Amino acid sequence: MAFSSPRPSALISVAKMHDGERLFQTLQSCFQVFRAPEHGRVIELLHAETPPHEGLIIGSTPDHPIDIVILDDSDSEAALEVLSQIKDSSSLRMIPVVIVSEKGSACLTELDALKHGAADFWTLPIADQVLLARVAVHTRRTRVTRSLARMSMTDLATGAASRRLFADSLRREWGRAMRENVWLSLAFIAMDGYETYAERLGGESAGECMTMLSEALGTCLRRPGDLISRFSDDIFSVILPVTDHHGAAHVSRQMHSSIEGLQLAFPGSVTRLPLAEYVSISMGMTSAVPVSGCDYERFAESAYSALGKAMARGPGTTNLQPTLMEVLN
Repeated sequence: MAFSSPRPSALISVAKMHDGERLFQTLQSCFQVFRAPEHGRVIELLHAETPPHEGLIIGSTPDHPIDIVILDDSDSEAALEVLSQIKDSSSLRMIPVVIVSEKGSACLTELDALKHGAADFWTLPIADQVLLARVAVHTRRTRVTRSLARMSMTDLATGAASRRLFADSLRREWGRAMRENVWLSLAFIAMDGYETYAERLGGESAGECMTMLSEALGTCLRRPGDLISRFSDDIFSVILPVTDHHGAAHVSRQMHSSIEGLQLAFPGSVTRLPLAEYVSISMGMTSAVPVSGCDYERFAESAYSALGKAMARGPGTTNLQPTLMEVLN
């Protein structure tokens, strides 16, 4: 089963209901409708069509092709179990779930359904136009919510991930590295002379320069879990899962080469800074095998401090903090 349609999509599991066929036929007039023969297949079908989220957390996942799930309450325990699994899943929880019940034979109360995370509770039969309107309201809300989530996770100026996504992803990758006992590396990368560049050419030109830097740096990140984020006006952060200090150093060299290859002219000389003819970057990196779940903040602080030391040495410098093993143990 492939869930792909320009129309809003609904997955329904109401086979045991008298009005199930009518519900299916009515929705088909305006929506792309798919059926799960039983509640136990709902999660299986949803996960089978979940877009790859590259290891990111809620809000960062691509849009799921299903906009609403509709379950009958003929097997109330199964319906609540499916509902709970959807709401507990980072890739599915944004999908609204509606519980439907036949008049006079309700197995669930509206209150129970809502307490377990249902978006709505309908008693059948429902007039066709009312049914279509209710589903339309939920699917529009789903798409608006997803759009807002994407915006909150993206730096609109450069297209890199947002600082919020960086924080969430670092916390998640730290936990994963701790569980799997593997290395994690983190870099902070600053555009040298950003303030001077902005003063001389304007903030819009400085933003365009950061966009070009983001794109060039992104070409050096080739694995699904690698993430570049805009940390501040002039600084990017890069998370490198399952990467030790040797791998981080290799990525650092690639990043410097990618920026040098752009040959973005810097607007004039600066006597107080030994800036080169072309835009350059400074970088601070650190690596660790996590041993404590709460130490990811110290990990980030160490990488940020490494950036400060690199910038103090002069433009185009990288400061590699090889390992935080001793600090974090």
